[in-house]
Amino acid sequence: MSLSKSNDGTIIPGVLMHINGRGVLLRGPSGVGKSDCALAMIQRGHLLVADDAVLIKQQDSQLIGSCPQIGFGLIHLRDLGIVDIREIYGAQSLSRSSRIDLQITLTRNAGSNCPISLIKGRRHSANYCGTIIPALKLTAVEQRPLAELIEIAVAQLNSTSEKLSHQDIPNRITYQESLVNTDSPPFDGAGEDQNTAYTPINNRTSRLSRAAEEVAWPKSG
Repeated sequence: MSLSKSNDGTIIPGVLMHINGRGVLLRGPSGVGKSDCALAMIQRGHLLVADDAVLIKQQDSQLIGSCPQIGFGLIHLRDLGIVDIREIYGAQSLSRSSRIDLQITLTRNAGSNCPISLIKGRRHSANYCGTIIPALKLTAVEQRPLAELIEIAVAQLNSTSEKLSHQDIPNRITYQESLVNTDSPPFDGAGEDQNTAYTPINNRTSRLSRAAEEVAWPKSG
C-alpha cells in the first residue's frame, strides 16, 4: 500500500466514488481501469469524490476521504488526458468528501475456483489509519460489467441488516466450509476437478444456497 503524509491526512493512490449512499474506494495497479470504471459510475448517476489521489483521515471513528484541492473535479482518462467532470456532467456529479465504507481492488488475476472461494467471493478487509473496512477484489477484464458488479456489492453492503464483526469472520467461513466439505459421493460434473470432494448436484445446490444466505459483509469502523 503506497501512502504519503499530508498536513490534512494521508494521501493514497486510488479513486473514491459515492455510490448509493456508500463511499467506495477503488484501488489496483496503474492501467487496470479504475478511472474508466469511475467514468462508467458517473454516467450511471453516482458521484466522483477523487481520482488518482485520495486524501484520507480518521474522523469520529470513521474513515473520511476527499480530493486534494488541486485535483477536485478532474479525472484522468487514458488517451484523453485530464477531463473536467464539471464541464461535461455538471457539479451535481461531484462530492467534496465521503465516508469510506468499502474498498474494491481491481485486478487482472482471477480468483480461486475452490468451492469455499466460490461461495464467499473475494471478500476480506482493509485497515487505514486504524479503521478497518470491508474489502473486495474484482477481476477486471474486457467486457466485464464492473459498474454493475460494484453496484451489486454496494447493495449487498446496504442490505445486510446484521453485519458481522471481523472477529466472527473465521467462524462463519468455517461454517461455510462445513457445508461444502462433506463425505458425500463426488459430483461427476463435466470439467470438474475430480480431486475435489463435491456433493451430489441437488444436495450441493441446496448447500450452496444456504451458504450464500450466510455470507455477510463485515462491520466497518
